[in-house]
Amino acid sequence: MAAPASIVNGFRLLARCRELLDCHAPHAALSALAAEWGWWKLLEDRPSAAVDVGVFLRILALFRQRQEESWDWIECARELEKYRTGELDMSLHAVQMSEGGSVRIMTVHQAKGLEADVVFLADPGREIARTVESHTFSDHNGAQVVLPILDDGGFRKQLMFAPSRWSKWSVKERAFEASERIRLLYVACTRARKALVVTTRDGGSQGSWDILGPALERAGAAVVDVVHQSESGGMTSDEAPNTPGPDIPEDERPGRNTLERLARPTFRVVRPSDVDHEHPVVDREEGQRRRQPGKLGGKVFGTAVHEAFERLVNGRESVPDEQGLREWARQSLRSAGAVQPVAADIDAVLACMKGFLTGNIWTQLLDADDVLAEVSFTTGIQGPVFDVISGTADLAFRTGHEWTLVDYKTDAVPSSVLAERYTGQLQTYVRCWKRMFLDDNVRAVLWSTHEDRPVQAG
Repeated sequence: MAAPASIVNGFRLLARCRELLDCHAPHAALSALAAEWGWWKLLEDRPSAAVDVGVFLRILALFRQRQEESWDWIECARELEKYRTGELDMSLHAVQMSEGGSVRIMTVHQAKGLEADVVFLADPGREIARTVESHTFSDHNGAQVVLPILDDGGFRKQLMFAPSRWSKWSVKERAFEASERIRLLYVACTRARKALVVTTRDGGSQGSWDILGPALERAGAAVVDVVHQSESGGMTSDEAPNTPGPDIPEDERPGRNTLERLARPTFRVVRPSDVDHEHPVVDREEGQRRRQPGKLGGKVFGTAVHEAFERLVNGRESVPDEQGLREWARQSLRSAGAVQPVAADIDAVLACMKGFLTGNIWTQLLDADDVLAEVSFTTGIQGPVFDVISGTADLAFRTGHEWTLVDYKTDAVPSSVLAERYTGQLQTYVRCWKRMFLDDNVRAVLWSTHEDRPVQAG
């Protein structure tokens, strides 16, 4: 008997599905199925499209990751089932964002499948075109991968040798990536339940959201030109817009004071040397190294000394003999960027190490209760603008309830000049440390490798 048309069509679909699964890796096959069978349109037409499209994109991302790990279809399907049943949890199907007035900052990829009442999309800036590294396609011979030979030696990969018709394949690959970006943009915009706010740059940055602006305007969205700050902290007259958008009623439009307030920064992330000091840090002259070693730059030499001192502090229980110290000096120079250190450079770093070992700072840290080398810290100090200060203390040790902070300096200058240059910076270190250890006293000194002694500042 002739089979009904529905069964015949079903067998054809199954045959095509098997063909894709046989000829493609998991992510490529799933993407092809979605494109050929109209899954994207089907998901977008559902009442829960905003979440469903995001969930499917997360599944595709999962399959791409597992594909790169050489998983087959069976392994991918089994893992997906574990997410569906809850055996594995990475918020794959989470619909709700955390509540309680919280703010979550994430990439668009991380936001797939999530929703919130208000969503802000920040312009990532200019989008750099990536070099196409491969292209996968299928024909009657099955799946094929086209690969050029690239030189990865510079900032961007350079094409060295390409197969025939590579220009054609690379154009197709870029078109595929462009489609993926548009789908991602759709997901980004549909995370918002009540309000979507998109920020862009003036002058056409050619960023990921550039195609979104005109589309939002055509849809009747309000466009607000946010003002820029002038160097004096206010706004120039031509920067302050009279109206934020054509479709906002007059009584609901934000005023000039509101825009000024929004344009004014509320915090900044700075290094300890960037904080406004009572004793400003003097501009440093070109680093002159002690005993004029080799031809290294001052920065390389300074980094090597810091590296060597860190080795000393961490290995203080078993400091090697002079030959071992010389080897530490050589290794520190190589870590700092000197591929083949010359004897003069090694001798100079070794001299700094010997000076540190014979100083009173070394004696104090050997008796300390806690010793930290090259310790990173982040804290905040309230001022006209809240400073989030992030830095690294070269050495910190505690005896009883008193911390001593030591900042190594390789400047070849007298101690009086050194103190003038870095008093403000040391003051900031002390303020930050006191905020982290409220019950302890804190003092800070400079260690001058030029004079092999501690220098009090301020």
